[in-house]
Amino acid sequence: MKKILIATDTFLPKIDGVSIFLTKVIPELSKYYDITLVCPKFPGNIKDYDYIKIIRTKISRIKIANYNIPLPKNKQIKDLVKNSDLIWIQSIGPIGYNVLNNAKKLNKKVIAYVHAIEGKRFSMCSETTSRLKLFLNYLTKIYERSFYNKCDKLMLSSNMISKILYKAGINRKEVMIPLGVESNKFKPLNKEKAKKNVGLEDKFIIGYLGRISNEKNLETLRDAFVNLPIENKLLLIIGDGSKSQKKIFNNVNNVKITGFIDNVIPYLQAMDVYVLPSLTETSSLSTLEAMSTGLPVVATPVGAISDYIYNGKNGILFNIKDIDSLTKILLSLYNNKKLRETLGKNARKTASEFSWEETVKKIREAFDEEF
Repeated sequence: MKKILIATDTFLPKIDGVSIFLTKVIPELSKYYDITLVCPKFPGNIKDYDYIKIIRTKISRIKIANYNIPLPKNKQIKDLVKNSDLIWIQSIGPIGYNVLNNAKKLNKKVIAYVHAIEGKRFSMCSETTSRLKLFLNYLTKIYERSFYNKCDKLMLSSNMISKILYKAGINRKEVMIPLGVESNKFKPLNKEKAKKNVGLEDKFIIGYLGRISNEKNLETLRDAFVNLPIENKLLLIIGDGSKSQKKIFNNVNNVKITGFIDNVIPYLQAMDVYVLPSLTETSSLSTLEAMSTGLPVVATPVGAISDYIYNGKNGILFNIKDIDSLTKILLSLYNNKKLRETLGKNARKTASEFSWEETVKKIREAFDEEF
């Protein structure tokens, strides 16, 4: 078997888009490749991965965007790279950077999956002054451009991401690897039963799934929710963030924050509307999962969102930070059950076109081209 080193600055037990992506593709990829995964040693244990080798690096107490900074040892990374046939990088943080540098020195092929426009996200997540944010944005864009232009190939989730990278001065060989959805698991359920399952009966549930962080722009969702003239409304946030980020919901009535949970499906099934108010995204796996669950999705047209949400047909798009528009859309959906059902039905049909089997197939094809 060919040896593949996967490098990531985030993994279980921390739950985020990259972690979920890797948990979906690694089990199948491990049937064809000898996989070593190098990742941060976040608190907690990693279970059920005895079929691959996992190297966990120390982490700093310092956090950026609620992530502890990994502290990889160069000699350890160098040995891992030296003993691998191909490098697959998932992030541009310290682990990704160290692995990339050693791979270039040792003349190893490097493929990177672009999970996020990370330079932009980093500046948005930084709780700093406006001037410092601008400076950080400038620096991280330069760093991101340099990082990806050193890779041999980039895996992208959509053509829209390709256009964004090209504008940023990133121009490498690309291959499209769409995300997958387990449509057999993320499926609709009778609303009354679904709400009873999570103890939220008789509520009109507006939901969101993901990190509570600056770039997700949950302030817009909060303000639109507060403005809604609905008595039985509930804002359901499936996810977590730092204390400072969660403060935006202080003193807001009818808000439930679950924290990160292993099985999000029952909560998605209980929602009436799903909202993604982000300032930046790539493809947004959580949005595709919400669509697969048959939810009408209201989202900003960032990243690849407008590649699969067709306004008024399988979801509704609104402009970034447009609180008034979001409020009107949510009120319209509250008053029109038939519209919710039509959008949800079409959304599920769109999401069913995405599968992890196809994702893995395309990843394997990209890997095998480099051997």
